[in-house]
Amino acid sequence: MECIAQPPKRRAPNPRRAAALDGAPEQRRALAIRNHVVPLIRALAGAHRAGGLPVLLAVLGPFTLSYRRPLVGQADQPCRLEIRRRRRLLVLEWTGTDFTLVTFQPGPWEQEVLRLTPPRR
Repeated sequence: MECIAQPPKRRAPNPRRAAALDGAPEQRRALAIRNHVVPLIRALAGAHRAGGLPVLLAVLGPFTLSYRRPLVGQADQPCRLEIRRRRRLLVLEWTGTDFTLVTFQPGPWEQEVLRLTPPRR
């Protein structure tokens, strides 16, 4: 199961997903952040365990980014992205196109996260 959003294929929109995004700018911003940081986490993170589950953890600038995806055979478990800077700013869980915005603290951190790039080696 792949947890990162892939470029959309040209097909009819999923009405359930479209309904979930209508009038929800925080959800759209959270998905844009997810699509930006998950590849960074995958490229930079070290593997850790949290609650017995494998978690990729990366620290970029002032942010701690964690990404969890289910193990094989645990398809009922959602993927989870968490972003912290001294406190939890974003927690997003998803399976396929269904997602839950658990925590979202709007603020200037959103643009800072979208400007994050991998450190030069």
